[in-house]
Amino acid sequence: MKFYHRVNRYILERYPLLWNTHFVWMMLAGVLLNVIFYIYGYCYVDFDTLQKSVNSNYFLSSVAVIYLTITMIAMGIFFGFRYFRHSGFNSMYQISKWYFVKLFFFLFVIGILHSQIPFSFNLGAKNKILEILPTDQFEKDLKIINEASVFLLKDIELYSIKNRAYPAPFPLMELSKEYTSIEDDENDRMHGIDFKKPYVEFDGYKYQFGTLKYSKDSCNQRQIVDSVFDVSKVEGLNRFSLYNYSSFYKDHLSDSMEFDYATLHNWVKTKDVGEVTKVLTSFNQILDKYKLAHNIDPTIVATI
Repeated sequence: MKFYHRVNRYILERYPLLWNTHFVWMMLAGVLLNVIFYIYGYCYVDFDTLQKSVNSNYFLSSVAVIYLTITMIAMGIFFGFRYFRHSGFNSMYQISKWYFVKLFFFLFVIGILHSQIPFSFNLGAKNKILEILPTDQFEKDLKIINEASVFLLKDIELYSIKNRAYPAPFPLMELSKEYTSIEDDENDRMHGIDFKKPYVEFDGYKYQFGTLKYSKDSCNQRQIVDSVFDVSKVEGLNRFSLYNYSSFYKDHLSDSMEFDYATLHNWVKTKDVGEVTKVLTSFNQILDKYKLAHNIDPTIVATI
């Protein structure tokens, strides 16, 4: 306490505005809280947390948000009480021309530092995740997961022709649906199948693919058909097919990862049971590593 009072007296005599705003102590408290919540975030994340969490913002999904709220309220009350209590001392000093600018700056810096506490928590959590699952290992696992996901037949709609992404000219916009404006005015209809241009038909369902562009109508900006492509010669084209699957997981830490569609299509075309079995076996090993229950038999799935 002697040190605290000695420093306070020194600041009061030389920098009254810093003393009145408790700038030094509030900055030290902010730094300390950032360090504490970084450590808290680092310790908060473990293997079980990664399995159960559905929110990438770990701060909001943890009890830390309650602790921080209580702390900020207590600090706000303490700061406000001390600030207004000491305001009477301002009459003992001449207010400089830049007094209010400096006051705003000090309060702004204090606010910015304390607002970084949730980010410190998430930074600690992120660093712990990278320790549990290094980026290079994560990318290897993600590649296997994406390759295996094609053959898990999770949802028939994922294999719809509307999701086709390879080969060229795909990916394209599927034009068969007649989209309308929010008001559902038929006059605002943007596109549907143009039967004068190439389209394909499977099981009585007609599909047309192309690209869109925005109309030049300044009153109602809408998307209209720019061009239509003939996709009838694309290999393996069907209403539902493994060729159409394109719902792959992405690495949000790295945008460089791209899925090898050519390899997938070659497996499907040649019915490469051996390679598919190998991928599914690796997928099962990943599930085991992350302690996720499964009942996937690679040899059975690969031959379906």
